[in-house]
Amino acid sequence: MANFVRSAADVLALAPGDRVLQFCSIGFDVSVMEVFPTLLRGATLIPRYPGLPLAASAFSPWLEEHGISVAILPSGYWHVWAAEVARALAEQRGVLGLPGSYFGDGQETHLRIAFANAGLEAIAEIPTRLQGALP
Repeated sequence: MANFVRSAADVLALAPGDRVLQFCSIGFDVSVMEVFPTLLRGATLIPRYPGLPLAASAFSPWLEEHGISVAILPSGYWHVWAAEVARALAEQRGVLGLPGSYFGDGQETHLRIAFANAGLEAIAEIPTRLQGALP
């Protein structure tokens, strides 16, 4: 268990300034990855509470409002949330996000930003266009 907790803390690159969402119930084994590496590195654990907004349109602002820097989400929820983020980026900011699976095996957990016929000026604007765009 000690080796797992240290490895998880390393993989997540946790630091004392991180705020980690405990999304899973304490009765679910994934909570071990949320709780113990967080405590090991001196980060702050933010427990999930009954009123946590789960709709993608409310979840992203909630993460930002609470300063969450790490959230380990169940894959089913992550896929719904990532699709909503990609939709919002396209509709609100004109930025196309492609699911990582488009780029091959092992890329399913990534969202890629695509550039097509974009000049350097347009690419340089991406950070500004992404700001505040999460649903």
